Amino acid sequence: MKVLAWPAFKTRYKNPYPWLLYTSMVQSGVTVEELSPRRLLTGRYDIIHIHWPVETIVRHPRWSMALLRMLLFMGLLHWARWREAQVVWTIHDEQPHVLLHPGLAHWCQSLLVHRVDATITLCQVSQQRLPAQLPELADKPSFVIPHGHYRQVYANQISKTAAKDQLGIPDSHPTLLFLGYISPYKNVPQLITTFRQIQQPDIALVVAGHPDDEPLRTAIEQAAGDDGRVRLHLRFIADDGLQVFFQAADLVVLPFQAILNSGSVLLALSFDRPVLVPHLGAMPEWQQQLGTTWVETYEGPLTAERLEAALMAQTNAERPRQAPLDWLDWSVIGDKTLDVYRQLCRS
Repeated sequence: MKVLAWPAFKTRYKNPYPWLLYTSMVQSGVTVEELSPRRLLTGRYDIIHIHWPVETIVRHPRWSMALLRMLLFMGLLHWARWREAQVVWTIHDEQPHVLLHPGLAHWCQSLLVHRVDATITLCQVSQQRLPAQLPELADKPSFVIPHGHYRQVYANQISKTAAKDQLGIPDSHPTLLFLGYISPYKNVPQLITTFRQIQQPDIALVVAGHPDDEPLRTAIEQAAGDDGRVRLHLRFIADDGLQVFFQAADLVVLPFQAILNSGSVLLALSFDRPVLVPHLGAMPEWQQQLGTTWVETYEGPLTAERLEAALMAQTNAERPRQAPLDWLDWSVIGDKTLDVYRQLCRS
C-alpha cells in the first residue's frame, strides 16, 4: 500500500503526531511519502491522508497567495481521486483556533468536503457533532481513532526533587503547571489571577511556553505581578527541557475556553502527570477511560476554591506510577488507521 500524507514526517519537531503515526505504518511495511504537488501529479497512491488542511492552506499572509494555494490543492485532490486514490481527512479540531483569512478558510472547507472519501475523528463526541457541522460528510464513512501517547518521544529521567530544584521550587511545595504554546483562548492570564486568590503561601504555579504576541505576554506578566509563587518561563521549551517542568508538577492545569481533543493533555499524561481540564469535548471520555485520579474536570469558570481543592486532592491521591496508556500505543493507532485504509480500498 502506498500512502501520501500531509504532513507525514516534516513536522516531527513541531508536532510529532503525524511522524509517530506514519513511522508505525512504515514499520508495518507500508510506503508513506510526504505530499507534494509533484508527487500528487506524477505518482499513484492508494491513500491521500491530510491533517489540518484548511488552516495550512490559508496560512499565507497574502490573501491572493492563499487563494492560489487553495485552488491548486483542490485541483490536485480532484486529479488524485480521478486516478482512484482515496482521500482521508483526520479532523483534529472542530474549528481552527487561528485563521488569517476566515472567509477564504470557509470557502476552502466548503470545497474540501466534496473531495474527501472518509474522515477520522479523535473522539466519539467529535464524530457525533460532525453531521451538524459538516452535513456534506454525513453520508461518507467516518471512523474514531484516538490520539496516541508521547511516551518514548521525550527524555524523562529526572527526579521530582531535581526538577523542582532546577526551577527553584521547594520540594515540599505542591506545584501547578501550565505548559504549551500560549494562545489567547488558553486563558493563562485568568489562570494566574485565579491562582493568586489562593491564600496558601507554600504552593507554586509554573507557566511555561511562548506567548502568541507581546500584548499577551504583557497581560501574563501583569497578572503575575510580584507574587513569588508564580514562576514564568515565557519562552519556547525545548524537547529535552519538558521533563523538568512535568516532573516538578503535581497537577497540570489547562483552563482552555474551548477544547475538543488536546495534545497538551496527552503530553501531560505521557509524563504521568494528572490534569485538570474543562468538562468539554473529549475530556469526559478521557476521564471515563482513565479515572478521576488522572483526569479531573470542572464545569463553569475555574475558581480559586476549585483550583486549590484539585491541587491538594491530586497531590495526595493514590494512583499507579504510570497512567494506563497502553491502548494509545502508536502500533495500535497505526494498525487501526491501516484498517481504515484497507476498508476504503476494498470499497
